[in-house]
Amino acid sequence: MDHRNLTLLTDLYELTMMQGYFKEKDANETVIFDMFYRTNPHGNGFAICAGLEQAIEYIKGLHFDESDIEYLRSLNIFAEDFLEYLSTFRFTGDIYAIPEGTVVFPRESLIKVIAPIMQAQLVETALLTIINHQSLIATKTERIVHAAKGDGVMEFGLRRAQGADAGTYGARAAMIAGCIGTIYGAIAGYVGGAMDNVMMRLSEMILSFPSLILAMIINAVMGSNLFNTMFALVIVAWPSYARVMRSVVLSVRENEYVTASEALGASRIRILLKEIIPNSITSVLIMATTDIGNQILMFSTLSFLGLGSAPPTPEWGMMVSDGVQYFNKFWVAGFPGLAIFTMAVGANFIGDLLDPKLRKQF
Repeated sequence: MDHRNLTLLTDLYELTMMQGYFKEKDANETVIFDMFYRTNPHGNGFAICAGLEQAIEYIKGLHFDESDIEYLRSLNIFAEDFLEYLSTFRFTGDIYAIPEGTVVFPRESLIKVIAPIMQAQLVETALLTIINHQSLIATKTERIVHAAKGDGVMEFGLRRAQGADAGTYGARAAMIAGCIGTIYGAIAGYVGGAMDNVMMRLSEMILSFPSLILAMIINAVMGSNLFNTMFALVIVAWPSYARVMRSVVLSVRENEYVTASEALGASRIRILLKEIIPNSITSVLIMATTDIGNQILMFSTLSFLGLGSAPPTPEWGMMVSDGVQYFNKFWVAGFPGLAIFTMAVGANFIGDLLDPKLRKQF
């Protein structure tokens, strides 16, 4: 509502009533208007109040400019002394309201206007349309969020709303009611700019090393044990996940719901955690599932070379290495090798079965 004069956002009836009060000077006394609703619709137990910010902006900007006065004069139903009064009109009353996002119940005052009756009469229609619209959407959204039981709920009301204001403020009301290597890539893709360049150059620097050699160097420096081997695999693998996540985020961040969250003032961290990552993580999960086999082979290779788990910890790669000494007893190395093969192939099959459509796109 900034930079717009919405004083005529009212019914003609309100203005004719104002003129009647203007003619009867004694009738222009201070009154109290309470805005409330009588019953919860559809058996609801409560409602959510919203729209107060826009209501306050409307009240603060109340004034009749020259074009408003000329339009009212053209109707030939208002006296000149009343139009002169309107040209200097300002709201001087008091307003008490329930904070936005508050749970409210029937016959509970959402907004209380205490003002001279002409001023209270003028703002009646505008306050009703502003508060009713956003409270209706906030209430419905809260019921949807409650039914989702913790799952994210996306807001797509803009494409169905009647006009830009209805879409924007409807989305705002929905947000009031609670409308939801991977983190490295997500940050790089969403923030962009210099940070993206620096973070991606770091990942490319790690990718430039042969994976097995880099893992061997890390393990040799840190020592051979289970934890160090796992750490080496993480260092080798994370750049690939970061790059995949970044590429998905670059696409997701252009969606309307991200733009809407930014327009509503959501912080970058909130947008990243609530909007970007939940809608980007699936591709990375599929990649992780199919990559399990590669990581098993890498771990077994390090153990085979003596850079994995140290005895007496049992490990398939180490068993294959010990079995090489007994060529006439194939089962010593054969069965651990078969276990490695079965696990790697099985992990790939799981990845294929998780989501065939997404797997094909990936």
